[in-house]
This record gives sequence, structure tokens and C-alpha cells, in this order.
Amino acid sequence: MSSKTLTALNISFLVTSIILIILSSVDLYMIIHPIQSLKIWFPAGRYEWRDRPYGSGWQKVTGHVSLYYDTRNEDLELAATAFALTTGVLGLVGFFVAKKNNKQAGSTPLTTVFLVLPSTITLFLSLIAIIYTSVHNKFNNDSTCTYIDGYRDGHLFGCTRENAACHIIKSITDTNWADNDRICRELKAGRLIIAGIVSVTALSLAAAAGRWWVRLEKKESANERVARLVGEE
Repeated sequence: MSSKTLTALNISFLVTSIILIILSSVDLYMIIHPIQSLKIWFPAGRYEWRDRPYGSGWQKVTGHVSLYYDTRNEDLELAATAFALTTGVLGLVGFFVAKKNNKQAGSTPLTTVFLVLPSTITLFLSLIAIIYTSVHNKFNNDSTCTYIDGYRDGHLFGCTRENAACHIIKSITDTNWADNDRICRELKAGRLIIAGIVSVTALSLAAAAGRWWVRLEKKESANERVARLVGEE
């Protein structure tokens, strides 16, 4: 492969590292902000249950329910996103360290650690996060966070934050509907952005692997030339 190919791969890794930093930063906000909003506006506890969601007409209180939050989804999302942010920063640092030393990124064990290993871990952690949270959210909505159970006086809801914000809270409050709607959108976005992190990390890893292969190919070609010259002598 030509030096132009190697340069293109280096630029690709630089761009994907920057995108990963931006995506991860946005995702951290989309997860942390609604979590804090829930703590302020809708903390776990006992609430009045109303016969229809807020905004759909006059609400009649039919009983009381309790709500607690299953935090595993957001905990996993935060871990995956924080690691993705770290991976983007390490990739950026590794790229410029290699450039400063006049070496192509991916050519030394140090840059391999900076570029390949974190990207691999981020890819698998993000994949686990998007699969687990999607499946768990659906299971939770069909089991301990089923809307119809609210009509049973004294029922205890165990909900992921997303399910609570999108399906339950609208029937336990007669205020803050705008906040509740925003929390629902942000939590959904925070979960779905991880799919974007998976895609970007896969591209980043492919670029890093491509660079490593080019460097290996160049090294082997040089050795072959030396062997040939020695043989000719």
C-alpha cells in the first residue's frame, strides 16, 4: 500500500476519535441530565394514581402507588459512554504523540495500547450496553413496570428510568408534563446514541488495524529487500 493510503488511514482514525469524543460527551449529558431531573421532580416514593395521563383531560385520583427505579440500564450506559470518551481522548493523544515522534500511528506497542486496545474494549462494552438495555427495557415494561397495574391500589412499580418517564409518571402527576416528556426523550436518546458509538468505534478500530497492517507490510518489504541485496553480494 502507498504512503497516501497510510495517511488516509491516519486521518480516518483522527476523525473518528474526535467524533467519538463528541458523541460520548453528548451522550453523558443525555444520561446524567434526566437522572438529575428525576431526582428533583419525580424521586422514588409514594404517589397518587390518576385514571388518565396528564394532558388527556380531567384526571381522577383512583388510588396510590409506589415507585422505585431500576438503575441498571443507566449505570451500564454511563460505564460504556465514559469508557468511549476515554478511548476517544486516548486515540487523540496517541495520534499526536506518534506524529510528534515522526512515526506513523500504530507502529509501536505504545500507540497500539493507545489506539487498538481501548477501541476493542469500547466496542464490546458498547455492544453489550445497547443490547442489554434494549432487552431489559422491554422486559421491564412487560413485568414490573406495566402501566395497567397502576389501577391496583397500593401497587409497587419497579421501573427503569426510561420506562418510568415515558409510561408511568404521566399518570402520577398533574404538573411538570413538559419536564416529564423531556426526560423521556433524553433517556431514549442517551440509549440510542450508544448505537452510534458502536459504529464509530468499529470504524476507528478498522482504521487502526489497517494502519498496523500497512506498517507490517512495509517492514516485511524492507527486510525482503535487505535479504535480496545480501544474496546478490
